This record gives sequence, C-alpha cells and structure tokens, in this order.
Amino acid sequence: MGKGLTLIVPWVAICVACAPMYAEITEGPTDQQYEVEARKRLDAIDSYDGIDRNEARVIFEVYGYRFFLYNGWGPLTDGGEIWLGTVLAHWGDQPLPHKVKIDKKTGAVSWEIMGPDVLDYKVLLDRQPNNRFEYAPQGAGPR
Repeated sequence: MGKGLTLIVPWVAICVACAPMYAEITEGPTDQQYEVEARKRLDAIDSYDGIDRNEARVIFEVYGYRFFLYNGWGPLTDGGEIWLGTVLAHWGDQPLPHKVKIDKKTGAVSWEIMGPDVLDYKVLLDRQPNNRFEYAPQGAGPR
C-alpha cells in the first residue's frame, strides 16, 4: 500500500499544480460568432480602389477558414497583379506548393489545386445548398 501511495501522491501534486494553468485556457469563438465578425470584416472591404494587403489578408483568412480549416495560413506576398497566400500544412506548418491567389483589382480568390474559385469575396461565408464548391467555373478566378 505504501508504494501505491508513493506513486499517487506526486501525480496528484502535479495535477493540482497544473490546474490553475488549465483553468485559464479560454475557448475561442464558436463558428457562428467567428462568421458574424468575419462577415463584418468582409463587408468593410472596399474593392473600388483595389485590394490592399490588409484587405487581401482578410479575404485569405476567411477563404482559409472556409476551405482549408485544418491547415494554416502563412505569409501573403505581392505577386504583381495578385496577392499570393501561402497555405501551411497542418502537420509541421510546412508550406504547401500551391498558393491562394487574390486579384488586386476585384478580390476574386482561388486556390489552384484544392479550392474553388470565388469571384465575389463577399459570398465566402454563404452556404451552397448542394455543393459548396460550385462558386464559379474552374479557371474563372485569378490564375
């Protein structure tokens, strides 16, 4: 019995010591809360003067939330007529070979191999009744 207590007591002490740390972990927003805020951020974008880096970052983030949720998004770089967003693999945050492309004039967005072309970034959070990838014909977005 003494050996059992000797093993249990340190384990309980560790759990008690770590309890405050775990109690302070806050949960992130729910999908519904995130989408309300993201829709506001999308609506605030004014594409009449073109899409700047900050606006492209919002489009990239929401596109990522919608179409590559289990991956991450890395840096956004200038590609001339388009912004190029790096998608990070969910294993080890390694960059995937294909970039997300965001047109600097219109905000149209596409992901070469994996995701749909979305001509109007304002519909990124809209749900399609049958197939969420039916936004635009393949190749209609920035390439």
